Amino acid sequence: WLSFYVCYPLTRLKTRPGPPLPEGARTSLSGSLSRLSRTYQSLRDYPQVARYLVLWFLMSDGLSSIGSVATLFANAEVDWGCGSKSTGLLLLTMIAAVSSGLGSFFATRLQNSLSLSTKKMLMLSLC
Repeated sequence: WLSFYVCYPLTRLKTRPGPPLPEGARTSLSGSLSRLSRTYQSLRDYPQVARYLVLWFLMSDGLSSIGSVATLFANAEVDWGCGSKSTGLLLLTMIAAVSSGLGSFFATRLQNSLSLSTKKMLMLSLC
């Protein structure tokens, strides 16, 4: 399936517009990786940002794991009544996606109405 999705970009995408690649970068990928490496090295100058990124990674990985395990649990343990398991799991997944979208929308509204700083909102999301 991967080769199916890769064929179109490889054969149809046009040449990269914009400024030329940086010195020493033979391809867009090598240029991007070298820039990522420089960004990673600069994290030493910003220890709080580095800590925040580690915590954010752990939180997002945990939430992703919870979502996956919840789907497996629901598949194995929940009695869906008269509906099929696949329909119930599909509805459960759709409700979770809509709820997260609404939560993001209303979190922004809450931030604006209470005049909370971005830092406070980030801290609230991690708590």
